[in-house]
Amino acid sequence: MLTSKTVVIGIAAALALSACDANEQILPGERENIRNVLQSEARRAQAAETPANRVVGVRLPAAQTNAAWPQRSGTPMTRTAHPALGKAPTLAWSADIGRGDGRRTRIITDPVVAGGRVFTLDAQTRVTAVSTSGQTLWSTDLVPPADSASSASGGGLAHGDGKLFVTSAFGTLTALDPETGAQL
Repeated sequence: MLTSKTVVIGIAAALALSACDANEQILPGERENIRNVLQSEARRAQAAETPANRVVGVRLPAAQTNAAWPQRSGTPMTRTAHPALGKAPTLAWSADIGRGDGRRTRIITDPVVAGGRVFTLDAQTRVTAVSTSGQTLWSTDLVPPADSASSASGGGLAHGDGKLFVTSAFGTLTALDPETGAQL
């Protein structure tokens, strides 16, 4: 006696086998291992371009104090070329900025600095503003009501036009008031 489960399995097997019926078209020509081709070309180029050892002086631009950091430094326009650093750096302060890395969530967002505040996005989509002296000014949770904080991780921060812009792995873009953390 055939059960409906047996019939369904038989039909699925027949469909799977019929998909193997099409012949694969093989292109004519000599086959070469892509790694061998790339390595040999790279080695030839490196041998032709390797300069002789020589001593060259290094000139750096004047050190710059970086008072604002409105977005992550992904381009030369947003990067400080030669940031100023004291001769003996020491820890100035530390602050709790929310949930750290875990099994399912990670902190991957760079902090931004603007208007005397440091803005961070933790591993569970909480934005925190800390003063440059280390005091927590405000914190706001941007997890959508129908979702769980551990369902997504990541996002981005940027400051511009007097607003803090926050993207999240939940697919949201939120504008916040940098003074209060209120959603705009």
